[in-house]
Amino acid sequence: MTKQAEELKEFGNTCFRKKRFTAAIDAYTEAITLFPNNAIYWTNRALCHMKQNDWRRVEADCRKALELEKDCTKALSLLGLAMVESKQLSEGIKYLEKAMERSKAEKLEKYIAFTWDVLAKAKYEEWEHGAALRQNKQQELRTICERALKVEYEEAVKRLESTIEKSRDHVIVIDDDRAYDVSARRAEARDYQQRSRTRKREEYLSLNDIYKDRCCTLSEVFDKASEHNRPAEIPDYLTCKITMEIFKDPVITPGGITYEKSALLEHLQKVGEFDPVTREPLRADQIIPNFGIKAAASAFLKNNGWAYKHQ
Repeated sequence: MTKQAEELKEFGNTCFRKKRFTAAIDAYTEAITLFPNNAIYWTNRALCHMKQNDWRRVEADCRKALELEKDCTKALSLLGLAMVESKQLSEGIKYLEKAMERSKAEKLEKYIAFTWDVLAKAKYEEWEHGAALRQNKQQELRTICERALKVEYEEAVKRLESTIEKSRDHVIVIDDDRAYDVSARRAEARDYQQRSRTRKREEYLSLNDIYKDRCCTLSEVFDKASEHNRPAEIPDYLTCKITMEIFKDPVITPGGITYEKSALLEHLQKVGEFDPVTREPLRADQIIPNFGIKAAASAFLKNNGWAYKHQ
């Protein structure tokens, strides 16, 4: 029975390579019927469902495969993809991150590249969704603060105008029993009112300046708060000189230059055993992981989800 199931799997693989996905699904289904405890049969069928964009069936087959083999890298990766395509981003990212860990531990370069591409897309979508929510909340709060400043300013202006009106209505009482020159008292009153109006006008201008200054400060605060909602540039020291993308698995050469591991290994294999920048002789066994840059790149991506779009 196991031999027959393996023959059906091989036939399914042949159909898959020929892009006959429905026939491949039928073959894997028969293999599963004969021997349901093999996780590979389930993940192979899930891969066919993926090609047909049938994400519900991809999820179902991958969950069954994980019941049989909890650390199955292929199942974790495909399940993460299915969840992302179904807009269950948080759940999908969880499986994809676990798939990345397994792929690196098992040195499965094919799965590392595939999983990272899906993970980067999911992380960007998650950032984009979060950025939109944050932007809406910040705009709502900004509007409330601007209205509060305006109300406070308008109330202060009203109080000031009220004191000006009282000053205008001020009545000078002349005591006839005292020897004051009437014209001099009137001149004194006019001078007092003029000084009062000048002082109030200065107070008004001061209120206006304070209001404008507070509005500017408010704008600066909210502009600073929204920086993470806007894409910027990735620092050069976090990008590979070959791929021009942010580092995922950086390695450093004896010459002190950091590259993306897969890109550098491909260069050494296909172009020649020399450093792409310095042109100095270089072998694969001379490169070592650059954990410092890897940590910096991870921290940058965590705080700047928009950078995943550049992957």
